[in-house]
Amino acid sequence: ANQTPAEIVDKVLYLRRKYHLGPIRIVWYLARYHGIKISDAGVYRILKRNGLNRLPRGTRMRKLHTKRYQKQVPGHHIQVDVKFLTFKGKRGEKVRRFQYTAIDDATRVRALKVYEKHTQANAINFIDHIIEKFPFRIREVRTDNGHEFQAKFHWHVEDLGIRHAYIKRGTPQLNGKVERSHRSDQQEFYQLLSYKGDVDLEAKLDEWERFYNFARPHGAHNGQTPYEALRDKHSNNGSDPQVRLGYNRGYFSWMLGNAAVPSVGAFEKVSTKPLEKYAIVPIRQRVLSIPR
Repeated sequence: ANQTPAEIVDKVLYLRRKYHLGPIRIVWYLARYHGIKISDAGVYRILKRNGLNRLPRGTRMRKLHTKRYQKQVPGHHIQVDVKFLTFKGKRGEKVRRFQYTAIDDATRVRALKVYEKHTQANAINFIDHIIEKFPFRIREVRTDNGHEFQAKFHWHVEDLGIRHAYIKRGTPQLNGKVERSHRSDQQEFYQLLSYKGDVDLEAKLDEWERFYNFARPHGAHNGQTPYEALRDKHSNNGSDPQVRLGYNRGYFSWMLGNAAVPSVGAFEKVSTKPLEKYAIVPIRQRVLSIPR
């Protein structure tokens, strides 16, 4: 009598097999995109019955005995790192690209950009890019000791009035949030991507960035998206003039300040625009397209 309907079981198994999501994240996706309420214990029982309670090798997190922390003010701490990408070209040759990533410690809002080369000049260009893109003032940027983050990069950042800090060598976990976000990129974006050239890659990465920021439930915020978390932090600290949101990339343009704080529905609209022109369909639409 209390057996879970077959259509819900199918959705749970689809999300697990396709995206390697854990029980909690499956609960969030089903609630947000299908209006289905199920407990994480219920999801776990379904996975166990179907032999999927353990993730495949290479997809599980390695335990790190480090103290977790989180800045509370957007922009106070930005982690920056580079993800190395390898694709197959049209003639089967290897194509190397480099994804520069910045993530805000407090909200997990991210900015992504792909470059052909792994250089200080591109790292400097990326910092200028995130200053324009992020909707808050940046106080500190934290990086590893890679060659792309050396003297020219360091002094460029400092000259902008932003503190640049290096993490201790051999301790990537100190930039753990950006490292973890790269794992999400691999599992939820790149494993589904067919490389068709840089223009196509940049368009798809832009859509993935928007999905991550505006529509993807995040574990650090109990299922809220990064921009929903930013909205809440602004609402709780409305007197701070440095917390400003101005997102006008063809979807909507408004600022938090004297303007009314938009509802969650306003954020939802960003990720619902049809994207059929791209070969890769955004994950949100993949979830919605599960056979009913």
